[in-house]
Amino acid sequence: MVSYMVRIQPILLQQPREQALIVDQVPHSSDTKLALHECDLRDLKAVANFAQTFKEKHRQIDLFIGNAGVLHPRDSWTDHAAVDGMNVNVVAHAALIEILRPVLARDHRVLLMGSCCSHACLATNRIKTDSSFLYDAHGPYQAYAFSKLLLAVYGEMHAQSMHITHPGATLCVVHPGVVPSALYRKTNPLTRLAIGYMLPLIARSAEDAAILSLHTAFREDVKSGLYFEDGQPTSVGRDLEKATKMAIMVNVKKGVMITCDPAMQKLLVHLDETRALGSQFIVKELDETHLIVDKDIVPTIEAKIDELMEQMNPEATEK
Repeated sequence: MVSYMVRIQPILLQQPREQALIVDQVPHSSDTKLALHECDLRDLKAVANFAQTFKEKHRQIDLFIGNAGVLHPRDSWTDHAAVDGMNVNVVAHAALIEILRPVLARDHRVLLMGSCCSHACLATNRIKTDSSFLYDAHGPYQAYAFSKLLLAVYGEMHAQSMHITHPGATLCVVHPGVVPSALYRKTNPLTRLAIGYMLPLIARSAEDAAILSLHTAFREDVKSGLYFEDGQPTSVGRDLEKATKMAIMVNVKKGVMITCDPAMQKLLVHLDETRALGSQFIVKELDETHLIVDKDIVPTIEAKIDELMEQMNPEATEK
């Protein structure tokens, strides 16, 4: 794409190896239109700040590719890992798309990278109308499969809403086949053996997978909202009712993690339980200093905390 003078702006975690790999693979010339950006997709506040800054500097995006993915090792699986994985695999993609919506071209294309493991996710009975289900997976493999199911459903539902503001736009979720990659580097030894030594003999290469993905994104016969495997549309989440899919759409865009001291967390839990802010807002308690909350309520929480602090220290307020 760089060879065709397309302006490309990859978003990377701060990892010199990956950055160097991209730079080494790009044809160098005075006309090369490549700009690397750093953003930690685990941190939704950082994602929002990055997107706002990017939106102010760039007038139009024609193609958005959501390719980030993480699979945590089982020996380091924690509630924090569950949150990080869901944010990287699903929520950050949705946040970027929503915030960048004003600069997306009317006929833009969105390509989200899915996975065939979403078919194996027995998640129907876990999906509720609140956000807590997003971070309730019991292990890294279930969490990864669940995140890819949610990504596919989010893509389907978001495509329906795009027709209002961007009638010529297309969104599709694509799985180009199982490709040997660093995603599997922390899995169990048997999986690493299969992925590293056996799969390359029969699976398509990363280059072929990338070409197939781009071909799918630019096909004129692609119906927005579909899920593709090996270039062919297929069904994922067929057992989910429309109301459940809508709940996924809403809740994928809903939560944000906040950090506070233990005393503040107890106060927030009390405000949540007593519905002091009008409704319950805590999605999940991670530990004594971290909470997942409804992001729409954050300004109200900040205002309430300021009010309580003023009541506790009126002299400082008067000064």
